[in-house]
Amino acid sequence: MTVALAPLSGVRTDGAGFFAEGAEPWLRLELDAAALAGRWIVVSYDAPLCAPVVRPLLAFGGRSAERREILPAPSLGRGIWVGRVPERTTEIAISPVDRAGPFAFRVVAVDVLSRGRRLATALRNRPLRGFAAHALELVDVEAAERPMRRAVAARPLARYAKWRALRARAPEWSEFDAPTAPPGSPRVRVLTASDAAGAAPMAGPWPGVELSTPADGSNVTDALRGLGDRDLVMVARTDDEWADGAATILAVAASRDEADVLYADEELASNGRLHPRFKPDWSPILAERADLFGRAWAARVGWLRAHFGAQRVRDLAGEPLRPAAGAKAFHVARPLLRRADAPAARFDASVPPAPAILAGKPFATLIIPTRDRAELLSACVASLDRPGGRTDYHAIVVDNGSVTDEADRLFDRLRADARFEVMRIDAPFNYSALCNAAAARARADALVFLNNDVEARSSDWLADIVRWTPLRGVGAVGARLLYPGGTLQHGGVVLGIDGQACHFERGGDPSARGFFDRADAPHEISAVTAACLAVERAKFEAVGGFDARNLPVEYSDIDLCLRLGERGWGALMAPAATLVHREAATRKVAKSQESRYAAEVAHFRARWAHVLRADPYFHPALSLDWHSAALG
Repeated sequence: MTVALAPLSGVRTDGAGFFAEGAEPWLRLELDAAALAGRWIVVSYDAPLCAPVVRPLLAFGGRSAERREILPAPSLGRGIWVGRVPERTTEIAISPVDRAGPFAFRVVAVDVLSRGRRLATALRNRPLRGFAAHALELVDVEAAERPMRRAVAARPLARYAKWRALRARAPEWSEFDAPTAPPGSPRVRVLTASDAAGAAPMAGPWPGVELSTPADGSNVTDALRGLGDRDLVMVARTDDEWADGAATILAVAASRDEADVLYADEELASNGRLHPRFKPDWSPILAERADLFGRAWAARVGWLRAHFGAQRVRDLAGEPLRPAAGAKAFHVARPLLRRADAPAARFDASVPPAPAILAGKPFATLIIPTRDRAELLSACVASLDRPGGRTDYHAIVVDNGSVTDEADRLFDRLRADARFEVMRIDAPFNYSALCNAAAARARADALVFLNNDVEARSSDWLADIVRWTPLRGVGAVGARLLYPGGTLQHGGVVLGIDGQACHFERGGDPSARGFFDRADAPHEISAVTAACLAVERAKFEAVGGFDARNLPVEYSDIDLCLRLGERGWGALMAPAATLVHREAATRKVAKSQESRYAAEVAHFRARWAHVLRADPYFHPALSLDWHSAALG
């Protein structure tokens, strides 16, 4: 039974629908929230298939401090969230959209999840973790909540077919999913093979969809006659299965966005199993190397005619659609096409050349904060000059109050090398302030922040990250970091995990292809760690460097990446640069510091609440309770 929703804040209704007055409208769930306090619940909710794909927010209010949860997006029409209601909750609210304007949304059900069902689900999803969480729950309910959520709510990708069956719903085109076609909306021409009738269900109710079977051997320009530049073209292959109404969904998205190409997610059906191919939002650097569009795309007629007009339609249907330079694309985060074959192999793409050596000017300035632990810094410095790598750097070692004789002797040796300077700062540890002070003395156009507990593994690691920094749309550039044992420590940061941010796929196999097969290719990411972070000095200075006042230690690197991103300089992973990171080998977190870190976490979450909800490079249907790709 549907749970009634009532306007709470930032939203109004006229009885026929809701209107959001800002980016975070709240609706109250009309139910006895107090009766659910302390219990595990399952919330099921629907959003229209033509609406923007958004992760809803769930808020628990009452006498205890309000807590918010970021929910999985209903990418197939329905979303499901599993979690525990905080004690003393008296009200539950939901924020379904993240922009002003009219919207539709419904909460289908709120069910209590019994201990038996919860344990069964946890053991089925993650047997070892489920058992451990259950054992902890018998001792400490509060401490067990997060581990239990990870076991219950994060389903392995291998369970996609069952996960999908609970979330894919039939379109309700005449009511809930009814599309709107404002004046000037694009027409859609679907190019098909001889079996045009088989493509009919993909059209949906959009008024301007037509199916066309071009003559054999005709080129793209001929097949597009009669269409305007802003109209859309899709290709329906006989061996692909498009979702019902796919053309309608893409046409509605095109009426809101001026992209040259709109692309959707795909499903791969092989060996009797179904696998999701969830894609990141538009990532032009990744798209030069990976088949980001696949076959689930709709292109503007003008763009397609300009770049592919002379091609045969048959070739357009058979070859991957590679974006031309400067193309603008928009991701519709819904699986709209099922295919039987794997996507194209990795494309060949050029890599930006490393900046040339300029007379009297270093290639990069390395900034390495340190305190004592000479053995770590010595290993770090020694690894910088691997055979075949760049050595024309300037390094500033920031000594934050070292007291050991070993450190003093090492500093003396470094001063004897013209490339090094040692900068002494005697002050309480403030990572952001130390880095900012050193950056002000940099000699090079590129800054590389480096922890003293990292060691270069690849010879050309420095060139591999610095070469990206001059690009117009690139801000912070990160390296792939490994634990000493060889597992992955850092391959990029995903926002929203555990309500904050997390090194994605930490502890995994570094040879694995990773989410969307991008682990070994340069790719856009929301943030990278400053254990090894390169950035153009002018961009770093433009955003004021690290936030030394609000984020002296925790989240300062992620905050820097996001502030760069606000200026149009997105973060990038350059996995060719590989280093070993002995994480936190120098800095140990004491209990007396926890209150300060809690304040930093609170500031970070408040400052970036709107971004944590919507990491553009992590699919919104995936779980934020697991540290690698899992179904949410």
